[in-house]
Amino acid sequence: MIKQDHRVRFDLNQLVGDKLPTVKQIIDISALQGQYAFQLNNQDALPFYSIPQHAVEQVQAQANDSYQMMIEALDQLFYKPWDICEYFDSPLIREHGRYFIHYAHHTFKSRGMIGQSLSGRFDMGFDPDTDRVTGIYEFNGAVTGLLFESTSLQNDLVQQVTGSNQAQLNDWSQLTTNALAAYNLQHGRRVAVVANLAYPEDLTNAELVSQLFGAHAETHLRDLSQGPYFELMNPTKPWMLTVENEHGTQELPLDVIYLDLPWDEIVEASPEAFQQWKSWADNVAFIEPAWRWFMSHKGLMAYVTHLLETDEDYRRRWLHVPMIPTHLTPNHFLKHGLPFVSKPAQGYGAQNIEFYEASSLMHRTEGDLRDMPQVHQAYCPAGSLEPGTVFTLGVWMASGYRGQTTDHPAYASALCIREFDESLDRDSGRCLPHMIR
Repeated sequence: MIKQDHRVRFDLNQLVGDKLPTVKQIIDISALQGQYAFQLNNQDALPFYSIPQHAVEQVQAQANDSYQMMIEALDQLFYKPWDICEYFDSPLIREHGRYFIHYAHHTFKSRGMIGQSLSGRFDMGFDPDTDRVTGIYEFNGAVTGLLFESTSLQNDLVQQVTGSNQAQLNDWSQLTTNALAAYNLQHGRRVAVVANLAYPEDLTNAELVSQLFGAHAETHLRDLSQGPYFELMNPTKPWMLTVENEHGTQELPLDVIYLDLPWDEIVEASPEAFQQWKSWADNVAFIEPAWRWFMSHKGLMAYVTHLLETDEDYRRRWLHVPMIPTHLTPNHFLKHGLPFVSKPAQGYGAQNIEFYEASSLMHRTEGDLRDMPQVHQAYCPAGSLEPGTVFTLGVWMASGYRGQTTDHPAYASALCIREFDESLDRDSGRCLPHMIR
């Protein structure tokens, strides 16, 4: 891997107007300047990460295997409630686990849209000298942050430099479109894409998702303040949305809900709805589905480590996957004097990560998640191509069509290079484009 600077034209007004017309209608373009400040300020010499084709193929293979490794672990976990309580200790499980776990398992085992996922991103360590994955840090299974940058913006920038859209790994949009098209959603199905539209990044990604669904079904983009709401009087399709159409104002039932909120908040807001999940769970699909909460929780990585240490068959199938050893306590690392990292079990955005050399705290990042339960992970350094900066490799997974299967096919389909200042300060993060050579 090498890093090369290229002159590009980054016209934010044109980009948003062409790709995200709803965003342009809702907010002032200037509100996005902070989100894209690095690209705007470096148009004369924007860094591109150049990756050999063989390395990209290896990254894809590792991501695909890592995903199925975690799926197999989750399949086992759903039949072991005591392990769920141990590895996923959280307010959601403590307060709502008696029904949420069963609902999540139902979505995991159901065919079709009920268990359909949409995206999700592995964050990996990558050695630019050997062009090899050094470790899987985590799976972000319930976020779309940086998806627009990794797909639409990535495509625009690589075409400017190469004159083609071929020299990149950027198939997520097409693969996702193919999966949604297979469901034939246009036959009377109603979709709501709901997010906090006051936040530019949330709005950007919500419109991207809305466009994908809108090509196949009646789709409504809404702010969180506008629903959906739960209506007890309509038990088989109780999730409703207020819609203005040629018939006036109507309260209409939803078939698919893309809700850009953590599952903890979704359940906490409507616990009675999920207490009654059996009446509607086969008729209404949430995306991301409830089982993805477990995939996103870093307790699953600790459970994977547990299986690798105790289940010989599982170990034989998945030992080749570079999953970083992860534990619920730091005792293993302290006992052997090994460097390790402590991070929030439901963390995101490089918040509240602590780096230890044996028992000595060497560095910590800032954030708002310091009171959250932690996991402890073997230290795996981020990649670096120049002094003062480090990077991680993000790999977006596109989920396949599940109309005829209870399996969970997913494919590594787009890359996201996240570069930070060496301090890993979350405000220093930027998503940079890549090219395949």
